[in-house]
Amino acid sequence: MARRPGGYRNVLRFRQRREKPVEPGKVAVVLSGGGNRGVVQVGMLRALVEAGVHPDVVVGTSVGSLNAAALARDPSSKGVDDLEAVWIGLSRERLFGDGRLTRAWRLASRASYLFGSEGLAEIIDGFGVERFSDLAVPLRVIACDLGTGAEAVFASGLLKPALLASCALPGVYAPVVHDGRLLVDGGVVNNVPVSHALAGPIEHVYVCDTSAELDAQLPRSALEVITRSFAIARQSRARRDEERYGSDPRVVFLPRVEDRRRPFDFGGADDLIAAGYTAARDFLAARTAAVASG
Repeated sequence: MARRPGGYRNVLRFRQRREKPVEPGKVAVVLSGGGNRGVVQVGMLRALVEAGVHPDVVVGTSVGSLNAAALARDPSSKGVDDLEAVWIGLSRERLFGDGRLTRAWRLASRASYLFGSEGLAEIIDGFGVERFSDLAVPLRVIACDLGTGAEAVFASGLLKPALLASCALPGVYAPVVHDGRLLVDGGVVNNVPVSHALAGPIEHVYVCDTSAELDAQLPRSALEVITRSFAIARQSRARRDEERYGSDPRVVFLPRVEDRRRPFDFGGADDLIAAGYTAARDFLAARTAAVASG
């Protein structure tokens, strides 16, 4: 797929660098939810791969579960290339697809969601992986059980229903029925699932958190009201988690990147991938230098 002009081309030369070995010990990569801000995680993953980080397990919530599945499928530069192509080609129309009349009918009929998940399912099908066991690296996907309010953790079985459930933003997508449970977006209960990375014998956890600080842009539509409300809840949990795990020497939070787009704006992917890559690359290089200097 041809790339659009943008800042990302200015950093392509760094892709050719030899991968460096990371510290010994088992490694986990955690990817948060964050809606359209998930594009920044592509650049973060590029920087991790180039730094020689090879995960022993990948954990993802919401949009982070999609990026996590792509990394678990192929934890190499080629795998990140494939994921980047998905984000570069993403648009609101491709992801949601439904017209205004369809959405109006759903509202009038008191449906519990506004959009069908066909666009999302198409992206998942594009991974070409049917089951968790087909992945190159173990994957944990987090969803929320609406019946109990508890986390639903997927680590085996079919991949598609797990990813659809983890991304089922309440009010936007329909809840997913799986094994008798009604499941929605994992960000409702655990948007930055570091706890699941630390549940095993893991010595290093790299966190790609694209949870954003709330900005001054007030919502302009019913959809944006939904996403804004959800973002407030996610932010509160994310702050608590960062306070909890920020002092843990095993856990490394990669730097966040500013993204002032509205929730359903998928433009500017090149520049945001570049920003995520550059920030993570510089951070990891500085961290490596600090460790080397003692």
